[in-house]
Amino acid sequence: MTCRQRLAVLAGAVVATTSLLAGTAPAALAADPPAENVRWVQVAPDEEDGAQAGDPVVPGASVYSANGCTWGRGGGTVCGDVQGSKKHVNSLHISRQYPGMVCDYKGHWKVTNSSGATIASGSSSRANCTPGAAYFHWQINKSYPAGTKVTLTWFREGGRDGAVAFQLKG
Repeated sequence: MTCRQRLAVLAGAVVATTSLLAGTAPAALAADPPAENVRWVQVAPDEEDGAQAGDPVVPGASVYSANGCTWGRGGGTVCGDVQGSKKHVNSLHISRQYPGMVCDYKGHWKVTNSSGATIASGSSSRANCTPGAAYFHWQINKSYPAGTKVTLTWFREGGRDGAVAFQLKG
């Protein structure tokens, strides 16, 4: 199942099951566990990323990747996914499932170090509309130290719909 298919399955619910979080590693990688005890875990976004009091965090961890969702403004969900191996981030994904049309939207990603300083960021946007769901995918292909945090934020029609964040623990 591709990352996009996994994120689509998460539509309409705030879920992050162990099978999605820990069982997504390719078979060849799963047979060769990492020497370091390093893993990505979902954490709360920072206030500067628009975190709201009571934003749910669905915990989960994997040495290879992590994903999770939160409720989005106006209904539906905002889901994020960090794909990688140990400290290496291959790619980032964010998706928005919404009961209606998703119009004039933007996805933003930010990587911060353990001190909170931004060390990388980027965004993509679309001015068109799509029914029910939309997503962005970014190739990162970079390694980061333990304590690094990745925050994925979704904006729609000028407002923040939601954010999910993941931190490299180890």
